[in-house]
Amino acid sequence: MVTVFEKSLVISQTSRHYRFGFTVPRFSYGMRISFSYSPGRMTDREYMLKALREGIRRSRPDNQPIDDSELEAFLPLKNLLTLSVDSPGGVYIGAAHRAYTDHTVILTELKSSRGFIPVRIEAGEWVLTLSSFSAEPKGVAAEIKAELFSEGDITV
Repeated sequence: MVTVFEKSLVISQTSRHYRFGFTVPRFSYGMRISFSYSPGRMTDREYMLKALREGIRRSRPDNQPIDDSELEAFLPLKNLLTLSVDSPGGVYIGAAHRAYTDHTVILTELKSSRGFIPVRIEAGEWVLTLSSFSAEPKGVAAEIKAELFSEGDITV
């Protein structure tokens, strides 16, 4: 396997997209993308309560007061980072919008992981997008890696 992209970062903002371009130097049989983040659950209680209050306030048309005891059932909240992939030319290949903290995505022309279309791994500029749907301000550590592989290197 050949690593074509690797990045470690800390995400501390919600509702942001982080785009990372990388070059695939030549045609390859397949691509494996490993993505993980930690912690999976938020730890900042005051931040979680504030986020819940704001969400409920937006969804209640009558502006009734919110009792914190109502919020306890929703704690702890999860950090949620997701991954999407675009091939050269900006073609959307798919996304992993799951609440798992460890992802492995396999892309080949014959078969790809759930949420991704089968795709020929062409030479050119590919883009990985990490989206933060919820990330506590203390930060969420993320790791992402893209590797190219030949037929027979891994089981799809």
